[in-house]
Parts: sequence; structure tokens; C-alpha cells
Amino acid sequence: MDSVSYVNILCPVFAGRKVIFIGEVAAFFTADAQRVRIMGASDVLVIGVGRRGMGALPSADVARVVVLDHDVASSGNSMDLIRAAERAVAHPSDELLSVLRAFDPGGSAVVLGFFLNTTSFLDGRPFLSYRRPEWVALEDKTVIDAFWDRAGVPRAPAQIVDVDRAPLREASRSLNSGHGTVWSGDTKEGFNGGGEYVRWIRHADDEDDAFEFFHQHCDVVRVMPFLEGIPCSIHGIVFPDFVVALRPVEMVTLRRDGRNRVNGVLAYSGCASVYDPPAAVRESMRKLAKTVGAAFRFEVGFRGAFTIDGVVTRGGFLPTELNPRMGAGLSTMLGGMPDLPVQLLLDAVVGGVDLELDPAIFETELLATADATRAGGTWRGSMSPALVEVENRPMCFVAGDWRWSADGEHADGWASSSLDSGNSGVRLMFNARGTPIGEPVGARAAAFWRFADEHLGTDCGPMTPAAVRHSG
Repeated sequence: MDSVSYVNILCPVFAGRKVIFIGEVAAFFTADAQRVRIMGASDVLVIGVGRRGMGALPSADVARVVVLDHDVASSGNSMDLIRAAERAVAHPSDELLSVLRAFDPGGSAVVLGFFLNTTSFLDGRPFLSYRRPEWVALEDKTVIDAFWDRAGVPRAPAQIVDVDRAPLREASRSLNSGHGTVWSGDTKEGFNGGGEYVRWIRHADDEDDAFEFFHQHCDVVRVMPFLEGIPCSIHGIVFPDFVVALRPVEMVTLRRDGRNRVNGVLAYSGCASVYDPPAAVRESMRKLAKTVGAAFRFEVGFRGAFTIDGVVTRGGFLPTELNPRMGAGLSTMLGGMPDLPVQLLLDAVVGGVDLELDPAIFETELLATADATRAGGTWRGSMSPALVEVENRPMCFVAGDWRWSADGEHADGWASSSLDSGNSGVRLMFNARGTPIGEPVGARAAAFWRFADEHLGTDCGPMTPAAVRHSG
């Protein structure tokens, strides 16, 4: 089926009804607001509880847009922003309630949230989908190894240790296989992602810095060997009687020079579907996604998209975490179907809507699109306030370095940077026609951040890519 067919499948969910989108960033909902209008929604409200966000907002003929300032944008790093937004949705302010009741006095609107949404109702209106507590619990890196074991999934050895210097040091010494260890914190403070609660321990100074961080934020830490190789994820989508498994996606995880004192030396910096692991590794990852999806469904009734993150090592792929939600790699993979309403489809699946959709055919079509149309980029948030703003400026990659493209010159990528309510962001989207298919993009990403530090006012410092360690 084409994208129009998938739009038609969803029409009965939205036709003739008011629709409310709500989440941290208003611009996140622009495309889907347009889609539900095409599906026949009678009226649309988009609410950003923290900030406007990068990119265009829905036009006035598509949706009413409201951005409410709940001190989200000034609350700190990206994890603080997400948690503050979750609280703003779960505990609506008088201002938010007034907006909702003016738009939908009867309380009958369809409500859709951000993909991290864990709230079930908004002022009495049920969300079409939300992440159940038992699903979210498995996102905690300190409990997921037990799930891997129950599902029969091979994994690296690990120990769960209280945040205490001596046991952490002992576990780190015993699990170091030559490249150091990785400490990952629990979810005591709520959702965390993007590697913000992960530290690579290479020497005693790293241990001291990591301990100070985890002592402030966590009760327990998982210690495991550092896995040398290419960080990757594999996406799955769980239906009632089928698990869709897609293709590997490279997680652009760069390595900072220096110590772990502030943010750690591992820097999550985007994703791309350009890289191809060996064929046997790819198939093992897809088989893993199907196994885990089935176990996830059996244990906690999971529905919708999930990702398994891990590393393609010399011995194959080893998982490190499970994310019970859509990841950035899914939209990256589906760049060849820009009109596909993937988030709306996922919301419907999670919400138990009976769709006229064959999951096996859906898998075949998504996989073919993901393999045929490669995409991705490198991006980072919370950058320097001295940022130089640009929008989709073309760039060339020549002899290992990036530069601005000359007029009419072929572009290997497009750079954008924006300051938004004190939380700035920079990204480079790769042109697949100028990017070698099959190779990791980490080196290109590291080169871009060198360029960004010099020309765009970022303050990343020197970063290096992961090493290629293939099996076979």
C-alpha cells in the first residue's frame, strides 16, 4: 500500500471529531495536525506545554496553536525539560484547563500526546495511547538484564551495584575486559535517555567523576564491560499477533576527550540508516527484535514501537537497553515515505484500534523502503548561547572535513541551527547520494562538530567516532 492507503485506514479514528495534540514541543505535531485534517477532523488544537520548537507550526486553517510557558524551557538539561513537560500534562494548570475547555467543552476530543507520554487522561479525556507503567519500567537499564535472561537473549555480563564507591570500584575491576566499563544509572528521577545517565569508566578519575554524578541522581547502577564496536539499534512494532522487525540503525555515539565530570565522554549525537552490518548480524538483530517483541507482549501486554539498543561488536550484536517507545531511528528509516502517518498508526495500535492492516505486509513495505532510501544525520541540543543561526545551509564533505557549499555545488548535507527559549540545537542532515552506503557515519559526524565549534559557536570540543569491529 502507499501512504494514501494508510491515511485512509486511519480516517474512521478522526473523521468528524475534534483532535487535541499536546506535548513539550508544539512544532513536533505540525505534520500530524495536517494529516488528521485530511482525515476529516472537524477542528484541531496543538498545545506545546514548554516551547514552540524548531520548524514550522501548523497554519491557522489547520489548527489553533497554543504555547504555554510552564518554566519548562528554563528548567535545565533535556531530561529536565522532558520531565517538566510530563508534569505539566499530568497536572494541568488553570491556564491549560481553560484552553482545553474553551476548545472542547464537551470533553469528547481525541487526545494525542508526545511519544514519551505516560499520562492516561487529560482533564477527563482519554489519550488515544500512552505508555503503561509496566512498559516504562523495562526502560530502566538496571532491570533490563533480567528481562533479557527471561527471553533467552544473549548479553554481556553485568552487575547491579548500590551507589557506593567500594562495590562500584570492585565491579568495575572484575568486569573490565580491556576497554574499561560502562556505568548506567537507574530511573529514580524518571525518564532518562540519550546517554545522559551513562558513563564510560576508563581510569580512576572517571570512577570519581561518575560516582559524584550517580550519588546525586541514582540509587543503583549497572556495571558492564565497555563494548567496542558500532552502536546500533533495531526497531520493532508489536501487533496483537505479529511483531514487525525492521533494519539496523546506527546510533551516532561520539567520544569526547577529557573526563566524565559534566556530561560523560560518550555523546549521543544522532542516528542514520546508512551503515550495513554484516548480513548475518543484521538477520540476528531482526530475529532478536521478533523474540523480544513477543516476550514484551506476553509479559506486559505491550503494543506499538520499541527499540533495542546495543553494539555491533567483533562477536556480533549485544543488546544494552530496551526502549518501549518509538525512537528517532524509525522516522529516519522511513524518509522514503514522508507522507506515512507512522506516529498516528502507532498511536492507534497502542490504543487498541482495530485497523484494516496486515502487519506482515506492513513489515515488508517498511523494510523495503528503509533499505532503499537511506537517511540520517547528527544533532545535539543544549548548545552554547553564542550559537550562529543557519537554516538548511548546504555543505560539502571533502578530504575528511566539512565546508559550506558554493552556489550550485552538490551538497553532501544540510546544516541548521536555532536558539529556542534558551535551549539551542544544531543538526546536519546527510544527503544519502553523497554518503557511502554501508559505512558508518561516525567519522563524518565528528568532523561536522569540529566545523560547528569553529563556525557555528558550539562548544563540543574534540570528539572521535566509534571503531568498526565486525564479526566474520
